[in-house]
Amino acid sequence: MHEVAGFGLVFGPAAVGGRRVFGSGERADVAAPVWPAPESNIHLAYLLECSSVLAVAGDLRPVGGRDYPRTYQEFRSWFPDEWRCREYLGGLRWPYGFSCPGCGSGGYWRTGAGLWMCAECGLKTSATAGTIFHRSHTPLSTWFAAIWFVTSQKNGVSARGLQDALGFGFV
Repeated sequence: MHEVAGFGLVFGPAAVGGRRVFGSGERADVAAPVWPAPESNIHLAYLLECSSVLAVAGDLRPVGGRDYPRTYQEFRSWFPDEWRCREYLGGLRWPYGFSCPGCGSGGYWRTGAGLWMCAECGLKTSATAGTIFHRSHTPLSTWFAAIWFVTSQKNGVSARGLQDALGFGFV
């Protein structure tokens, strides 16, 4: 098995079994074509042009600006209110559309309280049910801001810094 450094492409016997092993240890359930070893005279650009490469190691990672906001201003425009936060969670929970946790049906109505109500069995559920946000009295926009501050800082954020920025607790 030979790997092209930095590209996550595998050549040779690794294609046997229908799995391609990526450079970072990730696996994808795709059929990897068997190519000549990199020592041959065939250039990587030619291989990429003529091949049917389905996945490269970096394709599965989230992309800033598409999957999550990159700046605080972008964050505020994505999540200006509770409704947008709930819709984002709903999209993460049901990426292929709503599916009732009780009966599996895809039909639903939206209630005035922001719940999804199954058209088949009548079960009401929310995007926060069964998550860390379930039964929290803290607004989702505050939770989202806290998560953004913690994950966007290289070294995280201190509890005191988070308290000061979001107004938690007593000062």
